[in-house]
Amino acid sequence: MHWSVASIIATLSEFTTLEPGDLIALGTPPGVGHAKKPNPAG
Repeated sequence: MHWSVASIIATLSEFTTLEPGDLIALGTPPGVGHAKKPNPAG
């Protein structure tokens, strides 16, 4: 990940109130695209 979990939470909490149980979706981790079917490369 480019940023630590603590820095992501700190940045988000500047703009919104985070409550217990809130989910923070960060996207797909790198390296999973090669297993995708059908293969997007060809």
